[in-house]
Amino acid sequence: MSSPPSPPPTDGASPRRWFGLRPVALAELLLFFAVALGLDVWLGAGTRFDGVQPHPFWIPVLLLAIQYGTSEGVLAALVASVALRLGNMPDAGIDQDLYDHLFTLTREPILWLVAAVLFGELRMRQRREREDLRAGLAAARQEAEAIGAA
Repeated sequence: MSSPPSPPPTDGASPRRWFGLRPVALAELLLFFAVALGLDVWLGAGTRFDGVQPHPFWIPVLLLAIQYGTSEGVLAALVASVALRLGNMPDAGIDQDLYDHLFTLTREPILWLVAAVLFGELRMRQRREREDLRAGLAAARQEAEAIGAA
C-alpha cells in the first residue's frame, strides 16, 4: 500500500504577512527611510536628495521588488514617492508651463512604480516556476515510490 502524498518541500515555514506584505520587508523599508531621511536632514540640505542622480530612493524600490515581489516593490515606490514629495514640492520655474512642472514632479515616482511592477512581476514569475518544479518533483517522487512498491 502506498503512503499518502507528501506536500512539496518549502524553504521553511510559510512567511507571516501583514496586509499581504512580509513584516521583514516593512522593517527593511522603514529602516532604510529612517536612515536616508536622517542623513538628509543631518548632512544634506533637507531636500530629500532632490536633484541627486541616480536618486537614493531607487535602492529600496529595486531591492524589495527583486527580493520579495510586486507588492513590496510597489509599496516601496509609494513610500519613496511620499517621502520625496510630502512637504517638498518645488515651485515651477519661470520657463515651465503646467505640464512641464507636473512632469518634473512625477517623473521619478512613475519610474519607481514602473520598475517595481516590472521587476516584481519577474520575481513572481520565477517563484511560480519554482513552485511548479517542486510540484513536478513531488509527483515524480510519488510515481517512483509507487513503481518501487509495485
